[in-house]
Amino acid sequence: NFPEQESISLSVELIKINKRSKEQERTMIITNKAVYHLSVKNGKGRDRKYKKVLRRISIEGIVAITTSCTDSNEFAFHIPQEYDTRYKSKYKNIIINVLTIVYKKIEGKKPIVIKTPYNALTSFITTKDIAKKQSKEDKLRRIESYVQTQTLQMESHAAEREDNNSLSSYYLY
Repeated sequence: NFPEQESISLSVELIKINKRSKEQERTMIITNKAVYHLSVKNGKGRDRKYKKVLRRISIEGIVAITTSCTDSNEFAFHIPQEYDTRYKSKYKNIIINVLTIVYKKIEGKKPIVIKTPYNALTSFITTKDIAKKQSKEDKLRRIESYVQTQTLQMESHAAEREDNNSLSSYYLY
């Protein structure tokens, strides 16, 4: 906690999807320094009891977020120096927005957000088992691929805006 105290930005109940696609109830806490996964002992809402913190992900370690554009509510955090984590939550957009704000305060820029038309994000995830086998070069290539994906998405959005602007200009006459 030194030099700055850790403060909670968001606490939310969600589903973590493990490497076998099994859904597990978790509570995610996003602070100004990290994302925590807490295992649930029992209870709901404010009466919920927790067993322990299962994982701490440093905000700086999250390189990208993949989100499904469908109504599946799936999203994933990509952590190349460790392994990725896949989630499902009806609060997906709020979680991504809060993480983006926290990330921007720390890194000075927004995280890479990759939007995909797929319902399930299984093929986008690097599991713990796969990550153990990766070399440093493999991890660097993962980071580069996220940056390339973001660049392609930004170029695509710019082209769409340009097309829309030319259409709106057309209709003004």
